[in-house]
Amino acid sequence: MLDTTETHFKTIYQGNSRSLPQLQQKCWEQWDQAALPTRANERWRYSRPRLKSFDSFPWQVSTPLKDASPRKPTRYACSRLTLDAGNIVSWEVHPDDQEALLIHDNKLPFQWLDNTLTAISRDPLLSLGVATARTCTMLEVPKNTTVKHPILVEHLSPEEASFTSSAIWLEVGEGSSLTIYESSPTAQEQTSCSRMSYIHAQLRKNAKLNHFAMHHLHPTSYLFSTLVVEQDSYSRVESGAFAFGGALQRNTFLAHQNGENCESSGYGLFVGNEQEQVEQQTEIVHNGFMGKSWQKYRGILNGNACGVFLGGVKLTEAGQKTDAQQLNKNILLTEGAKVYTKPQLIIDANDVKCSHGATISQLREEEVFYLTSRGLQPSDARKMLSHAFGTEIIQQAPESFQTTLAELLSQYVS
Repeated sequence: MLDTTETHFKTIYQGNSRSLPQLQQKCWEQWDQAALPTRANERWRYSRPRLKSFDSFPWQVSTPLKDASPRKPTRYACSRLTLDAGNIVSWEVHPDDQEALLIHDNKLPFQWLDNTLTAISRDPLLSLGVATARTCTMLEVPKNTTVKHPILVEHLSPEEASFTSSAIWLEVGEGSSLTIYESSPTAQEQTSCSRMSYIHAQLRKNAKLNHFAMHHLHPTSYLFSTLVVEQDSYSRVESGAFAFGGALQRNTFLAHQNGENCESSGYGLFVGNEQEQVEQQTEIVHNGFMGKSWQKYRGILNGNACGVFLGGVKLTEAGQKTDAQQLNKNILLTEGAKVYTKPQLIIDANDVKCSHGATISQLREEEVFYLTSRGLQPSDARKMLSHAFGTEIIQQAPESFQTTLAELLSQYVS
């Protein structure tokens, strides 16, 4: 099975003269040694059946649809980084942030090499994604700088039955702050394709990062989106992920607190219909004094969809006085829908405050009866209750995205 696909990926690697040779070569070696994960790997136990064989996966290498355009001021109320087939085709910077953002194409500090290899070693497909990235981009925010407007990272729809991969590194300097929005084309704009997106952020002392991602996939498309954050003391990160549909869509949030008084927050909503599978995976490692973290994720599954939540919180001996909370709630709207959830705590410290929990339920019939007794049709009552279940999480998203998220949710629960 590997022989068939090896030619595809070696062609990508050898033909990518713009790559980071040392890092990508090592990533390729990691992938070559590990190959596809099996169901014995817990984080692939429910995903592996969706990848029945490499040959059925859309591995054809995609090519850019547009010519690259130079860095230029944007007419939008944000900066915009547009990727087509993994290549940067547009980089528009808001006038207020011209001096606050530095971009380095295919240039990565040597010290990032080990951090990246360690982060991706847990998952073979992460190695594959970085190894085959067409463009490796580093965005730097200098010390004590506030980027006033968000950066919108747009992934254009690639060719049908194609594969794309992108890798972005973020360096947020001491005392600086940055907001990143990430979006995909809507399902109506997409074709059947597969995409890997990797973002790796380094937060220096007292730095702040706010990351938000919204992905609405075609029912036959695949997406593996990963955010890795390395945190120094007093840094803050908040990550929101909203996943709608796809043959297999997985969003992963990994945060490593390497200093004291760090905060890591994750929230999101995963929604599926028909035969779709949507997943949210997290891992927050507390390796410093008085760290804080909270995770709030909800799943809504309709039709014969499958949802997966695998959450992790790890506390080392250095993670004393940690306060960590983790909660996943799920609703199944039909008998054919299913969800697998496993929040986990691994604690090696003895002075901590931690909690974790998960719920799986259907809509309560007494609530449906209450609404129908006041004139609503049963279908409208169920839709209202389902929508209310997701609204709490949607309200934590950036205000400019809340209307779109509410409309998408309505489509899936109707």
